[in-house]
Amino acid sequence: MTEEDPGLLEQGTLTVHRKGQPSSSELFTMRLLGPEHFAAVAWVQEALMAALHNPELYYPNPPDLLRLCLGERGLTIGTFVDDRLIGFRSILYPGAREDNLGRDIGLAGDELDQVAHLERTVVLPPYRGNRLQIRMTGHAIRLGIATRDVRHLFSTVAPANVASMADKFTIGMLIVRTKEKYLHYTRHLFYQDLRTPLGITANTSRAVELGDLATQRQLVEVEGLVGYGLSGADEQIRVLFAQPTRQLNWRHTNKSF
Repeated sequence: MTEEDPGLLEQGTLTVHRKGQPSSSELFTMRLLGPEHFAAVAWVQEALMAALHNPELYYPNPPDLLRLCLGERGLTIGTFVDDRLIGFRSILYPGAREDNLGRDIGLAGDELDQVAHLERTVVLPPYRGNRLQIRMTGHAIRLGIATRDVRHLFSTVAPANVASMADKFTIGMLIVRTKEKYLHYTRHLFYQDLRTPLGITANTSRAVELGDLATQRQLVEVEGLVGYGLSGADEQIRVLFAQPTRQLNWRHTNKSF
């Protein structure tokens, strides 16, 4: 943020790829959004859904949740080109809500007030490849920690959504559960303890093909491993798992969430 423009987080040039046209460069700004941006955020989410080949990759936030993330219960970062929103990243502070992801690892009581959800990230297709997702996530986490007592960071990602998984691994989050969420879609639950970071144990790594969800679920839910990265490219992508440096509460209590 600058003194001249308190809402400005970043500005620069993007490489734009429109179908049937040569690549071009466009100027962008990245800003903190507010309730007045609801219509633009909803439009970008709808545009993404219309462009998806596989709707299971993205479960849209309902309007009431979009509004919460733009208000006092959340934080949303937006990227603009020519004053038009082309992407956003939102955070929700769920508090005592039933859908607080902290419940999935056994958090309870006051611990739930220290939870933040990395909610939806959307970047319109022509603007992908500029690391906007990772850049908006970085600003969102930095501002979220600065304005709230956040200790527990969570996010859910479709197992086939490589870009979103890479985004979470880049900021040090780990897969700690693999389970059904959102109308029975399978999701990886990503987590990190911002106060006492959860790490991995050396020499315990296992690599699993991206599409082998049964083995991934076995490693996480039964054997207690966590996912920590990706390897390979194209059709040879693998998800990397290892023993965590400590076990999470839900494994100690044998609770099923």
